[in-house]
Amino acid sequence: VRYTGASGKAPLALSTLWPDVGFATFTNACLADGVLYGFTATRGVVRMDSDNNPDYQFASGVAKQFDSVAATAVCVGYDPASTMVVYGYTSGGVSRLICYNKGHGLWSTPINFEDLVAVPAGGPATIKEMFTNAGQLYIVLDTGAAEYAVYQFHSGSGATVKLRSPWRDAGAPEKNKTIRWMKMATENTSSNAITMDVYKNLDTTTKAATKAFTPSGSPQHLSNRCDIINAKTFMVHLEGITTSATSIEGLLSGIVSQIDT
Repeated sequence: VRYTGASGKAPLALSTLWPDVGFATFTNACLADGVLYGFTATRGVVRMDSDNNPDYQFASGVAKQFDSVAATAVCVGYDPASTMVVYGYTSGGVSRLICYNKGHGLWSTPINFEDLVAVPAGGPATIKEMFTNAGQLYIVLDTGAAEYAVYQFHSGSGATVKLRSPWRDAGAPEKNKTIRWMKMATENTSSNAITMDVYKNLDTTTKAATKAFTPSGSPQHLSNRCDIINAKTFMVHLEGITTSATSIEGLLSGIVSQIDT
């Protein structure tokens, strides 16, 4: 719908934006800071690109999560507080959320809704609708009881996060490394310590070092001294409770031996 500027009849006019794309129901789309996000029955997750054309490529990594999910079962909403576009559906008796972080351009792993909240008894829970009010996203759930339940997105005391990097060799797999510093960039509350574990040489059971980081609640860089020797390969594991929508970054620094072993 666009405003024509006419002072007489027809001040508003309808125009076709995407002639080959449509939504099965009103819950299939939302606006996020002026950008259209949605879900189509034929091609799945879509958004509007900078030229106002449909963009499916941005969701190629999560497309399989929607296999066999009917378009009428999908709800799309936006949470301005966390800049998350949230896709939710109930299929096969499971209610699931998949979130797209606009700020970082990253997708979340699938989240089972029942793992986040205590769903009232009365029947299988079904995600029915999402709406934004006063800068917060709310999710409407049909629990099978007499009344619907409404949940606020991105609220509560936080969740336990476990992050693990791939094995790395600093570009020199044949050389030993000595790791001197374990570093972290994060924004979290001071009550939520985050633990960094380092493993070496493809051994996933024995920790080469472990350190606890206690953030102060503002964006900051933290570091702990360590002494990990003879590490041809290394891997980082981060674990802790986070209430922040921002990323957690782990970094190791040290020395690569110049002697082949």
